[in-house]
Amino acid sequence: MSRQDADDLIVEALKFFKWHSKSTVAFDEYLTLKEAHPMIADTVCFPSAHINHLTPRTLDIYLVQEEMMKQDMPAKERIEGPTRRRCPTLLRRTSFKALEERVQFYASSHASVDGTHTARFGEIGQRGAAATCKGRHIYDRLLSLAMKQAAGKDAAEMPLSSSEFEKILLMSFSSVPDDWSELRQQGLVYFRYQITSKGRQYTHRRSGQLNSRIELEKVDIARTD
Repeated sequence: MSRQDADDLIVEALKFFKWHSKSTVAFDEYLTLKEAHPMIADTVCFPSAHINHLTPRTLDIYLVQEEMMKQDMPAKERIEGPTRRRCPTLLRRTSFKALEERVQFYASSHASVDGTHTARFGEIGQRGAAATCKGRHIYDRLLSLAMKQAAGKDAAEMPLSSSEFEKILLMSFSSVPDDWSELRQQGLVYFRYQITSKGRQYTHRRSGQLNSRIELEKVDIARTD
């Protein structure tokens, strides 16, 4: 592909996935499809596909959540997934809720009616270490206990704030080690091993010693013959 072909591809792709403010169906048809399922309306009622689900990754999901709140973005009330830890595991995510955007729907062959459609949103994730079967079993059990405790507090008192729910999670997961060595020794998360430069030097020296011994043995055998 030439540079010009690549530039043309980007331009055309942006046209294909851009947001369309005019629907291809009448407003009553849109409402019927939306009642069946919002995703059906999102797929059928517009000229072409559009990007409606952004999934960027981040290294600090708590900072992202704080900044969205500061900017008055319609973010989720709390971050989903494991609580804050020195050794993050599994997936934590948050999102800003779908935007309500103005759309023109057909009313007749020569007229249109204004309406709105809600589709585009963003889901932001921070990935931690992958849990083993043993680690995931512990995580699911402790999360279930935390959710039951939170539900009990919700029923007895005012709805829990995100900070109060975070405290419940911290207490529930306090028995799980938050140290990479302990997590490895207990077989709770997966690790990928890679030899260091120091290890390569050591391996090279040991390999050289072994090769020398092999050569000496070969010489001795030759002399014996």
